[in-house]
Amino acid sequence: MYRLLLLIPLLIFCACKKYENLEVTTPGAEYAVPIGFAELDWQDVIDNISDSTVIRIDDQGIVHLNYKGTVQKFEGSDIAEFVNQFNAPLIFLDTLVALPFSTPPGIDLDYAILSNGGARFGYQSNFNEPVNVKITLLNIETANGEPYSFTNNHPAGVVDFLSDSIFFDNHILRPTNDSIFVHYEYIRANSMDKVTPDFIGAVIFDFETSYMEGFLGQETFNVDRDTIDIDFFEETLTGDIFIEDPKVNVVITNSFGFPIRSSGSVFNFFEEDGSVLELESSALDLIDVDYPSLNEVGVKKVTEFPFDNDNSNLSDLILSRPIALEYEFIANANPDLDTSIRGFLLDTSVFEIQVAVDLPLKGWAKDFAADDTLSYDIDPVSEVESAELKIIVENELPLNIAVQGYFLNDQNNQVDSIFREPQLILYNDGISSGEPHVETIFLPLSEEKLNTIYTTKKMLVTAKFDTSGDTNNVVEMLATQKVNIKIGLKFKLKE
Repeated sequence: MYRLLLLIPLLIFCACKKYENLEVTTPGAEYAVPIGFAELDWQDVIDNISDSTVIRIDDQGIVHLNYKGTVQKFEGSDIAEFVNQFNAPLIFLDTLVALPFSTPPGIDLDYAILSNGGARFGYQSNFNEPVNVKITLLNIETANGEPYSFTNNHPAGVVDFLSDSIFFDNHILRPTNDSIFVHYEYIRANSMDKVTPDFIGAVIFDFETSYMEGFLGQETFNVDRDTIDIDFFEETLTGDIFIEDPKVNVVITNSFGFPIRSSGSVFNFFEEDGSVLELESSALDLIDVDYPSLNEVGVKKVTEFPFDNDNSNLSDLILSRPIALEYEFIANANPDLDTSIRGFLLDTSVFEIQVAVDLPLKGWAKDFAADDTLSYDIDPVSEVESAELKIIVENELPLNIAVQGYFLNDQNNQVDSIFREPQLILYNDGISSGEPHVETIFLPLSEEKLNTIYTTKKMLVTAKFDTSGDTNNVVEMLATQKVNIKIGLKFKLKE
């Protein structure tokens, strides 16, 4: 908003044109020279505000300045591996073997859909006829729900035999008592007699899952620390400004299918001098994240949690004009350790968190000042009896504006001022009626000041803004509001 306010006095002077060799030869004649006209609307504000600021207009037409942090993202594939990788070869000591299957402590896996993984079996025996070897993995199911099985043919007279690799992608894993049960049968091809090999073993490798279901334990996701720059307060300003209803919105998008509770471990605002202002809110530890149920696999749930005047000290912090917000979050899976809640996790599941500062331009300003140095170039006119500036302002902004101008020499030292004291040139009662408030100011110019304009060609313009001086007088800045400024120089020649 201060950038918008600063532009108003600037337009008065930036619109000046250079008039060279102006011929005014009739004594006693009066001349009015148009200096400039400007219309300021919100497109002008957007063009002059930093790229990090997002302009949002709500359904009531109120302008919001939004500053967003980086989207922090976790994917299902980033979470701890849930399945045992069986790094060592496995030896079968019986026809039915329980292969140990382990998950991290606290996880109770009901089933998983495998996206990768396989096995290779080796046999050692010496029979004088071929042997058919049937392997059945009782806890790995095919798409039709049957246990995965296959048969190898061990040729006669071959002592050592190694099977081809088999793969389990798109199969379902249902471990039983932390085990995968494997059954084998060694049957002579001709006599159909069951025999026992000298050795049978296996290597199971590269288990990966695309889906898991069960109680998936307690996991902590550490969201990287991030900083949001708040450009609205970036420049050095005087006075006070109060935004009635600021918000810091935490937006979480989640497709992990289990309870998650998020909390802010760091939530600090920084003033321009480096002072740290801590957000105080009991809600920092109580953001329960919405999550999809077992019949909503693949659905993304959005949780929006605002920190505002009702649950924090945010308004007091914004009154201090912070220039940055630093934050860090942690997210805890299954925080209440309720094992009756059976959840799920896809390898494509996402947990995304973003923080945004929302500043609606609704509040009050008191002695809110800004300044800028302007250059202009007007050629002298001889034999001037009187001169004055005529300034017409048509304003829809609900603000008081008091201005002063200081003429500067080449060393930027003040030579003179326009007014004895800063002068209120514009008043609006804060009611957005749609009808502009029109103010006309005639500013007589002495010969000395007219010559000062000719010789200095540079002016430091200062402006102070407030909402009638009453901090209870809250006004709104609407997207439709604009300012029209017409400026002219009127002078009369000597007779």
